[in-house]
Amino acid sequence: MISMRDINIFEKMIGPLTVGKLLKAYRTANALSAAELERRLRLSKGTILKLESGKIKLSLKETVKMARKLEEAEDLYALAWLKAEAMDAGVDPERIFRSPGDT
Repeated sequence: MISMRDINIFEKMIGPLTVGKLLKAYRTANALSAAELERRLRLSKGTILKLESGKIKLSLKETVKMARKLEEAEDLYALAWLKAEAMDAGVDPERIFRSPGDT
């Protein structure tokens, strides 16, 4: 289970958590080319590069499916997706994920 503390540390190092950054970090950590990732995910190389750069987004269902194919923490990918959607809607994601009673 990924904690909000872990995510805050991650975000301090590389900026806001996004599915694209997670995908690129996975590819880099595993020394994969975009072409190899293309084969694993059955997405085009162009789509992978656009996902990494944030030019396109997947649905939540597609994002979780991708995390499962990569054997990555699906909750982390889902959280990244949710945070991006909240920001796109003009909502502070920290407010959404705050536990009731937190100040």
